[in-house]
Amino acid sequence: MTIFLSCCVPDSNVLIDFQQAGILEVLFSLPSRWLLPDLTLAEMHTPDLHRLLELGVEEALFSRGEVQAIVQLRARYPALSLPDCANLYLAHREHAILLTGDRLLRRIAENDFGLQVRGTLWLLDHLLTMGYLSRQSAAHALRAMLEAGRRLPRAECERRLERWERS
Repeated sequence: MTIFLSCCVPDSNVLIDFQQAGILEVLFSLPSRWLLPDLTLAEMHTPDLHRLLELGVEEALFSRGEVQAIVQLRARYPALSLPDCANLYLAHREHAILLTGDRLLRRIAENDFGLQVRGTLWLLDHLLTMGYLSRQSAAHALRAMLEAGRRLPRAECERRLERWERS
């Protein structure tokens, strides 16, 4: 089944995963609107802010009232960072898919806000299904992420690598 990602809010950990694998451009070639809060963009060093904007990421700005709501989210969920709260708020505001590997952010987004949340491995699967990556390219990207020390569920990674490298 083909899933069109109408609007996505990627967390920095997902962006770093794809940057480390050298396939950030492939990710942003998916037909989607890519939104990042100015708070998240401001903290980005890898990948670089200008590079993200070149790839089509839109910077989302917040009104004063929205900033107050984000600060209130931070008070309600003190284990989340301010950029995490901004991503959560933006995904909720835009009815977007939140892309994150952060387990706590995922749980809060799904359980407390009813958001659709996906992570790096799902994105790799989706890129493969949609024909943006070959099995060999997906395996190479995943290995690059793991070699760079990215925090991904080891058992799920091994299953994918076995399946993708078999062909």
